[in-house]
Amino acid sequence: MSQAEARHPGQPVALDQWCMPELLKLLFNSLKMYDPDFGRAFVDELMYGDFDHSAALSAVRCPMLVLHPNWKRLPSYGLVGAMGDGDAKRIQQLVPQARYRRVRANHVIDVFRPRAFIREIVNFVK
Repeated sequence: MSQAEARHPGQPVALDQWCMPELLKLLFNSLKMYDPDFGRAFVDELMYGDFDHSAALSAVRCPMLVLHPNWKRLPSYGLVGAMGDGDAKRIQQLVPQARYRRVRANHVIDVFRPRAFIREIVNFVK
């Protein structure tokens, strides 16, 4: 770390050592961009204020692809993931023309399962 700081004074230290797996580098480097207040707004349910998700989804008239990655609910934290199964079912009710696809991947599908992500997008636009 001290060598990296000496070579790049005043710059954030990048964990990009040759011996680190690419995914680990990506995860570590993304932490320096994470805003805890942004995350807290989701937990506190302040992110969207009075935005009505149901009304917005009901207004969708174009084709829509819903990719649903893995998720879990922790007793001490709540939902870990983009949406639970109930959320996905609600989207399908509100947007009947939506194509729903379950993707066995962690939250960021394009990072953890890039080929599956691209395959779903390509199949959707065909």
